[in-house]
Amino acid sequence: MAIADQTTAAAMARKFADLLADEPAVERIWYLAEPPHAPWARIYLMLWLQLGDLDDDIRRRIDDALLRLQDGHQDVGLGLSMFELDALPNRNIAEDVEPAAIEIPLQGR
Repeated sequence: MAIADQTTAAAMARKFADLLADEPAVERIWYLAEPPHAPWARIYLMLWLQLGDLDDDIRRRIDDALLRLQDGHQDVGLGLSMFELDALPNRNIAEDVEPAAIEIPLQGR
């Protein structure tokens, strides 16, 4: 993937984290950008969210953040995986988050 694409992916991931920064249920966020695998394909940005709780209000806030993130970036495909650490077997993040994913520090935490 070109440097500009990695830069775009990092900026999009940071924007997503900023949109959810004041949501206490969002504990950690990671991202990984994959290059297009064919000339007609798009960059793919995968996001992982570790949540302390998951209810309808949080889902709406996450959905809204994804819509706002996609605005102006229709050339980027988005994927999202949400999980609660307590729900993972042996609380093993490595089984749910891609090892190459980059964690985004959450503002103010």
